Amino acid sequence: MKEEELISLAEYAKMHGVTPDTVRQKANRNGFKSARKIGRNWVIDKNEPFLDNRIKSGKYLKEETKMLKIKNENITRVGYLVDYELENGILLYDTDWNGEIYTEGFDPVTEKNNSRSYKPVYKEIEEDQFEIIGFEEN
Repeated sequence: MKEEELISLAEYAKMHGVTPDTVRQKANRNGFKSARKIGRNWVIDKNEPFLDNRIKSGKYLKEETKMLKIKNENITRVGYLVDYELENGILLYDTDWNGEIYTEGFDPVTEKNNSRSYKPVYKEIEEDQFEIIGFEEN
């Protein structure tokens, strides 16, 4: 095993063509195996690779969410008033005072409370007038 050759974060940053602030922030977030503080100064093994894990291609890891369409609005199911019934049978209840978050409630089939939340998808019907056309899982 190679012996560590410790250098300052500023030197390490210069070697890898990034700013010292970038390296310091990554060190503060435990982004390096060998970075540590000695007194008030950070040091790092000069042989540790600098890995930039940011996505730069424009392709993001999160897949596009599928919008769930509304089947019914303001209906009664199993003795409860439901704000929306979706095409897949999910029942949604308004849980946010301004109608931005809806959650699944009691599922009569499994007899359990569900905690998944959904956000509405809007469509502009006239200037400054919108309607909810579906939901996406939050």
